[in-house]
Amino acid sequence: MKKKPVKALFALLVIIVASSIFFSSSGCQKEVIKTVRDTVNIVMRDTLYKIDTVDYDNVCPLRGLYVGTNTQSNGERSNSIYTFYENHFAIGQEVLNGPATSWSGFRNTCDSVIMSVYYVTSHSYYLLKGKISSDRKTISGTYATTDGRYYGVFTMSK
Repeated sequence: MKKKPVKALFALLVIIVASSIFFSSSGCQKEVIKTVRDTVNIVMRDTLYKIDTVDYDNVCPLRGLYVGTNTQSNGERSNSIYTFYENHFAIGQEVLNGPATSWSGFRNTCDSVIMSVYYVTSHSYYLLKGKISSDRKTISGTYATTDGRYYGVFTMSK
């Protein structure tokens, strides 16, 4: 009879020792994370893609008021007035010093800009793609609604 408590105590001791070994070997491990700032390489099916991750708005900031015109595919012309701000944000107007008629997020490089614009009066989304001149005073390009119904060209200057 005295062997049962000894066996139980021995079994309990074995469980405690085994548990402590298991938990000590599976302790916290420090992970090393490397931040990539310039480019990211992605390999997909033996093809290497290089994705640009530079925030050019910090390298070549696009700021200030640009005024010009846009010409729709049917020949109609209208004003194209945008003020570019920090944090990739722009506000559009139809009349200089008038109320805001569109809001935009944009992404730029040193020689181009892509704008995703919401136009309030028509409740439409537009995609503008423009080239920035070497002196950074003119932006020229194309635009289209997301449904392709309206499209045309634009030019704006500082």
